[in-house]
Amino acid sequence: SVAGECKPKRAKLNGQFKDGLLDDCLADVLIYQGISRKAIRDKMVEAITQVVEQSDAQARADRTEPGALVLVAASLGSKMSFDALVEMVDRSPPGRHKSAGETAVRRLGHIFMQANQLPVLGLADQEIDSAAARSLTAPTVPDDSLQRILRLKSGPQFNAISLTGLTLVAFTDPNDLLSYRLQPSRYAIPGVAVADVLVSNATTYFGLLERPDTAHTSYEANPAVTSLISCGHPKSSLCK
Repeated sequence: SVAGECKPKRAKLNGQFKDGLLDDCLADVLIYQGISRKAIRDKMVEAITQVVEQSDAQARADRTEPGALVLVAASLGSKMSFDALVEMVDRSPPGRHKSAGETAVRRLGHIFMQANQLPVLGLADQEIDSAAARSLTAPTVPDDSLQRILRLKSGPQFNAISLTGLTLVAFTDPNDLLSYRLQPSRYAIPGVAVADVLVSNATTYFGLLERPDTAHTSYEANPAVTSLISCGHPKSSLCK
């Protein structure tokens, strides 16, 4: 170490919260919402395109119809996925990415979101014009990318040819400081079943504290979450 370098000593839990919650989680959000957003979204577009194309190719090889798609996303991954799908469907001129995006929306059957951050991340997409700022009126909140996908799914462009209805499930630990429930006023769209599922990802000590880093990052390790995704509710006795 450099002589005279300031090396503060944090309390153990404060250090773990900073490393696991702020440095690891908040940093990803800032990178995505910054100048690297397009590059990250383009990678997600390519990944979704490959999944759809490989799935369609396998169905052709098996001489069956492609089945419904299931999207399981966590935290920032939800917004990245929905942003990519919107960009794919809106692409002009048409191409393989636009075709894959339309196919993905048509085939979407279930969306499982862990640690939903859309409400807070959507703040970065709001635009406050000078007139609104002078009048002190609340800015118009635009549809987020999930709302766009839900409206497309239930609209005339896709509804008539959709393979299945859409079920949207959001898992939220009430002690997860970075997560939000889905508000029915924003996401209740005809043809889309929306469910908020409250879970606990870690021990709550004396009714006062659950570690916020564990609460935010442990959905995939929570048996209640994995069971609901794998088996649904009510759970069949045949599903293990």
